[in-house]
Amino acid sequence: MKGNTDTHFTLLVVPEGRRKVRGWRLPFWSVKLLGFILAFILILVGVLGYLSVHLAARAKELQELEVVNRQQAREIARLKAEVQALEEAINEVIGLEALVRERLGLELSRPALSSRASYIPLRPREQAQNLAELEASLRNLRAEVPRVAARLRELDRRVEEHLAFLEAKPTMWPVKGEITSSFGYRTSPTNRWRQEFHDGVDIAASFGTPVRAAGAGTVVFAGWMGVYGRAIIIDHGYGYRTFYGHNSSLLVKEGERVTKGQVIARVGSTGRSTGPHLHFRLEIQGQPVDPLTLLE
Repeated sequence: MKGNTDTHFTLLVVPEGRRKVRGWRLPFWSVKLLGFILAFILILVGVLGYLSVHLAARAKELQELEVVNRQQAREIARLKAEVQALEEAINEVIGLEALVRERLGLELSRPALSSRASYIPLRPREQAQNLAELEASLRNLRAEVPRVAARLRELDRRVEEHLAFLEAKPTMWPVKGEITSSFGYRTSPTNRWRQEFHDGVDIAASFGTPVRAAGAGTVVFAGWMGVYGRAIIIDHGYGYRTFYGHNSSLLVKEGERVTKGQVIARVGSTGRSTGPHLHFRLEIQGQPVDPLTLLE
């Protein structure tokens, strides 16, 4: 390129061989314009390259965020289901506990938990907060499990005690038959001119009829007892004792544990008796009471 004036340039193209030389006369301002255009193109290419790299990085970040959001959504759904299942299980256990306590007449425990997991929204911008809330709820529920378990263990102990009490409580009729003499003052069956206090009930039954323990307990006496003939005394605990007299035969021994309804003797007429029957006495805290107040 060769300039022949201060304001123009001449551009010559010399081909090989003998072909004609070509030339162009260009004004100086056009060269400046061409340089400006080339510089602009270079800058534009650089800017576009930067934007391309930046947008690619942003696109990758967005993809990673979408993956994280999907993972958080799945984690929230999993935790939500776990929280709901745990709450339902705890509430069911607490409900059963309340029912058992109510039936046994025990003091009621705390009310059931109220579920919050089903009301937590799943909007993406709130997922992190909701995930933290669910994790906190799950921690609280997991902390509740040992307390519920402790209450259930205590309830189980109370139930076992209550069942043992019901088993021991002498409420079962010892023999099927007709009551021929009630509890309280009566005319003596062997001396009609004399009044005496009858400390139990007489139940008439056929000779050899099974006599059953009115409740579970320990046999503290089994043998001959004067006017009562062959007799048995059972200590049921809880202040209860029962007495079975006039038996024809005894089927248990002193120190033996018996269950409620177990056959312990046979009806007879031993001792001072006018016929086969069972003399049944109930004592509470050492005092005779009317057995009919307890027998079912």
